[in-house]
Amino acid sequence: MKYLPEWWNGKAGMDTVCGISYNWLAEHRYDFSFKPEVVKKRQNSIILAFRGISRHLTCKIDNSGSVEIRVVFRKITWDLLADFDVSIVKDSVDDFHCGICGAKRGKSYSSKKELVEKHCLIPFQKWVNLNLKGNKSILIFGSKGNTAAKLSVSARKLQHLSGKNLICVLQLHVQEKHLK
Repeated sequence: MKYLPEWWNGKAGMDTVCGISYNWLAEHRYDFSFKPEVVKKRQNSIILAFRGISRHLTCKIDNSGSVEIRVVFRKITWDLLADFDVSIVKDSVDDFHCGICGAKRGKSYSSKKELVEKHCLIPFQKWVNLNLKGNKSILIFGSKGNTAAKLSVSARKLQHLSGKNLICVLQLHVQEKHLK
């Protein structure tokens, strides 16, 4: 419990996805190429932003098992770039597995904490370290109520996308003074 923040009010505990995630992030924040920071907190969820990355890119973690990398544009979730969801199932021998993957296809873990860390948080960290590096932009698309976003590396690719409902291009990496 040493890493749970005061705002948790004891309503969410160490055994929840948010509690496990918050503690893991506190212990592993320096393993990220862009340090995650809690920017919003609710009883059942936390929203993370990444130091040096546009606030249009966030991560939502909630107690239902969702771990989502989201693009937020015009104050709405425009698109999900990646998700590392888990449905926690405890079997008859006190092992845990992901109900989405299924017990036969997925691995079994000795604790809920181990399942969340290995199934969600470590792959999330790898995604952040791999996908947020380099000179990239966030491409925002939209047409007739449909929305989409993607990360892009090449300015040449942007020229080819101009006719495909591209609304705008956002800079992924920002200076620290622009984060607040």
